[in-house]
Amino acid sequence: MDKPASFGVAAAARRSATALEGYVPASLESLVSELSDDVVLLSQSYAAWLQLVHPEQRAPYAEVLERFSSFFEPTALAHFLSVVVTTYQLTDERSDVVSVWRVLERAQNSYPEVAREVGAMLAPSRQIFERIASIRLKVYAHRDGRVGPEMIFREANLTPELIGSCMSLLQFAVDALAVRCVPGCVAGAVVTRATHAADRTRGELRTMLAAL
Repeated sequence: MDKPASFGVAAAARRSATALEGYVPASLESLVSELSDDVVLLSQSYAAWLQLVHPEQRAPYAEVLERFSSFFEPTALAHFLSVVVTTYQLTDERSDVVSVWRVLERAQNSYPEVAREVGAMLAPSRQIFERIASIRLKVYAHRDGRVGPEMIFREANLTPELIGSCMSLLQFAVDALAVRCVPGCVAGAVVTRATHAADRTRGELRTMLAAL
């Protein structure tokens, strides 16, 4: 069975540890492992959100989703929030956080080739990451008092397919880092783990919907 993402609990605990007296900076291996957990959580949340909102995927369960809309509508929103927040977390560019960019900086000395490779892989999508970040920052983390949420979403101009492509890119980026930074990790392991976790989430959700 694939290792569960633990809903980010372990990752959050590691982040909060920076506030403890005598904290020892995490190793590159543990940071990349943390990013792997985050990518799995992102993949699971995206799969659940897409199942609940995409017209083709929700169509077979439309009657159930309508009948229990007071549960499934906020559930879909919760998964979308997870997608937005986790993507932002992975691509946060601040200097004091754990993110792909900061791990790439740490990897420059030991693994310069993979750092350059992953950086080049992510660079073309940087603007899309910024658009996802704008939704997190101006709608959910803080409500922009000058512009309404509808305008922010319109300006971000994101589609499920575009968000999905960003998710896949992050899977491959973290996979490339894990191959070099995590002993015993083979190429494709992170992508496979994330894909299997997403498939399991989608399958369990469909089983639940079919039983209602």
